[in-house]
Amino acid sequence: MKKYILTILTAALTAISINAAGNLTLKYDQSPDFRGRVTDSEINTALSSSVKVLGVDVGMDGSIAVRSEVEDEIRVGAFLDLDTDFLDFKTGVVAYDNNIVVGDDVEVYIEAGADIILTPTVRVYYSPKNDDFTVEGSVSQSVKVTDTIALNAGATVGSTKVQSSDREMYYKVSATAVHKVSDKAALFLGVDATTFDNIQLSDVEVGVYGGVTYEF
Repeated sequence: MKKYILTILTAALTAISINAAGNLTLKYDQSPDFRGRVTDSEINTALSSSVKVLGVDVGMDGSIAVRSEVEDEIRVGAFLDLDTDFLDFKTGVVAYDNNIVVGDDVEVYIEAGADIILTPTVRVYYSPKNDDFTVEGSVSQSVKVTDTIALNAGATVGSTKVQSSDREMYYKVSATAVHKVSDKAALFLGVDATTFDNIQLSDVEVGVYGGVTYEF
């Protein structure tokens, strides 16, 4: 695992050295989830960086999730992102290793969002290996409390058939408090609730998370 952590830190330093824009996040998550399924607590290190080429952001991202009870997970991806005054379009590819739902797989995806109230966004993921797709829709809103503190809220609903004979719906809501400690660094603390299939209180998984993020 040390070699993977060293790799992601080296990538972050390389991105900074070529003046790429991005962020590095260290996060503890009590109940990490993926498409409605929740696994053991984890410490997640994530990096995303991009450079602008002909008005389009060309980037890479990756994460390492270190878990106590199940195997660690690694994700790596690449993307193209076109952000206009009103709409944001993104497409890319992501590879999973030891994912709690899809296992070892590669997916391509497209995403479209609107810069209006609640920032509605739709994503479609396609797995050539499983010859199937996942559709997600989400909304989010941020409220500035002070010059350094903000409250963020979000909700996601999705439909997936990965490793299932029937399509399943999954749902998630979250609330996060963010405290900006400098121009580039911020602390965050949040809570989320996740469920799938029928919405029943007995099936809802609630967890807390927190960490630090650094923008470069």
